[in-house]
Amino acid sequence: MGMGFAERFEDLKIWQEARALANEIYRAMNSSRDFGFKDQIQRAAVSVMNNIAEGFERRTQKDFAHFLDLSKGSAGEVRSMLYLGEDQKYVSPETASALRSRYLSLSTSIGALASRLRNSPLATRHSPLATRHSPLATRHSPLATRHSPLATRHSPLATRHSP
Repeated sequence: MGMGFAERFEDLKIWQEARALANEIYRAMNSSRDFGFKDQIQRAAVSVMNNIAEGFERRTQKDFAHFLDLSKGSAGEVRSMLYLGEDQKYVSPETASALRSRYLSLSTSIGALASRLRNSPLATRHSPLATRHSPLATRHSPLATRHSPLATRHSPLATRHSP
């Protein structure tokens, strides 16, 4: 996406932390015999990192922000399941608390990035994400062409055949 902060999803600190936490969940659940619980919490943990990656690869800020919302939701699911895992004695109170704290911090970071994407000036008319025919292009922007609806009679883009 090259949005000024990362060229690849692997460069994102939130993806790196989500990956580390997914591995922590796998280690914490390694000896669990409750396969339904184990499968669900592991899937939710993997979903956090995968939604960050998938959203980044979608190449638009709107899609990325949407997938970050999904990722944040999965982080909440992991935190919720950690309470149940602690209640059922699948994880120690110390491990559950430490993981919940890290997931809460990650969730806050994910939410902040989603907000940044939604409120970014990159989503304005002068965005490199705008195309010649998108509603983001302005009449005098470098995205307008002689034959685009953005050209007027008096603009430098006008031709003899312009309306």
